[in-house]
Amino acid sequence: MAGLFVKERALRLPVLAGNWARLSVPEHVLRGLVTALIVLFLAAFGAAAAIWLINSRNLVLKRQQATSILIADLVAGRMRTDLAAELARTKIPRPLTVEDLSRALVKGAVNDGRFYLVADNRTVIRTMLPPIDGLIGGTLTSLLGAELAPVVDRDHGAMVAVTLPDGRDASMTLRNLAPYPGILALIQTREGMLAAWSGPSLKLVTLFIAAFGVLTLIGTAFHWQASRAGEADAMLALATERLDKALDRGRCGLWDWDIARGHVFWSRSMFDILGLKPRNELLSYAEIAERLHPDDTPIDGLIDDLLCSGASGIDHEFRLRHADGHWVWLRARAELAESPGEATPHLIGITIDVTEQKITDRLNKEAEIRLRDAIETISEAFVLWDSENRLVMCNSKYQQFHGLPESVCQPGISYDVLTKASRKPVIRRRLPVANAERAEGTSFEVQIEDLHWLQINERRTKDGGFVSVGTDITP
Repeated sequence: MAGLFVKERALRLPVLAGNWARLSVPEHVLRGLVTALIVLFLAAFGAAAAIWLINSRNLVLKRQQATSILIADLVAGRMRTDLAAELARTKIPRPLTVEDLSRALVKGAVNDGRFYLVADNRTVIRTMLPPIDGLIGGTLTSLLGAELAPVVDRDHGAMVAVTLPDGRDASMTLRNLAPYPGILALIQTREGMLAAWSGPSLKLVTLFIAAFGVLTLIGTAFHWQASRAGEADAMLALATERLDKALDRGRCGLWDWDIARGHVFWSRSMFDILGLKPRNELLSYAEIAERLHPDDTPIDGLIDDLLCSGASGIDHEFRLRHADGHWVWLRARAELAESPGEATPHLIGITIDVTEQKITDRLNKEAEIRLRDAIETISEAFVLWDSENRLVMCNSKYQQFHGLPESVCQPGISYDVLTKASRKPVIRRRLPVANAERAEGTSFEVQIEDLHWLQINERRTKDGGFVSVGTDITP
């Protein structure tokens, strides 16, 4: 409820600084901080992923090339051994076949995009495994290119980059098969080298895209929710401002009393009524009790009676001390209301400043007392009726004149009832008064049984009632 005094939302984090205090982060700062953290996280994640992809790619290429060099050495060694024994027997080198190449290959030698070819001493490619269209019958120099052609003249252990007839990038290493007049070439495609790298890389890229999408959605949802909250705050601020103006105009204040905890919420107008500085926090009952007039019933006693009696609300007047020191009369009208999530009820209601009404009532009572004293002291019989012929007031002379008991002459009694209870005086003579204006009422003179003469003046009042005054005019 204290949040009814509209202010910017803030995140409050407990920090240890002597006593437990609260570190407040305004919403606009938090919004920028969340955006910056999302961007920073994505940038760091993207940079780390890019570095890992580059490094892992280079590492995979190096490992594949090293493995290919080892396999080329092993295959070339096995072929040299077999071909040297055969050449020692036949003395004449023969053309090599796919079977010769297949016998020399070890398990897994053709994995990861590797294939092998054998060229004669003129670098003409005679056989290969697995076969690739366009290579058999060609030369190694045409495959390597003019700038790399000299490598065929020696046993080259490193891997050199080549482009296959179908346009694919590959790496190739050469081994001399001496004493057999030929060359073994191991070619590994770039695609095959990176096969072991593409799987984890694809997973990492997918993870980054998913994280990017999720964080973008979270950031967008956060900003959308913040904007909606801002719109709600603006509407709440406008509604609160209008409510405060209405309450100020009506000299009213809102209360919400958490009876169990002893916390009381006051609207801003309530602080204004008492001349206090508004506080955007809950008050304790003790702060209110110390401002209560000592002659008034304590409010907590009223609450106890309310809870014990089972009633649902109160209508009570009391006084609180103003900041300037004078007393302010308040009328509280409140009801018990259940609060969601709480076992005990709240007392919620409105408090009206009735100080001016109290002053007016006091002045009216004082004026009525003075008027009654004045009417009582006059020598005439006086009576005043309202527009519905009900008694407003009369003096003792009127009671004596009509023989009315004190118990009957009460304000509010009807004319008929009073007439039945009265004893009409015996009128010996009745004379009209000369020059009496009928528009102003009726005037006449009567002589009653004790031979006194009375002048009776009856006048209509503006509200529809009438006044009757009897004056003793006995000579």
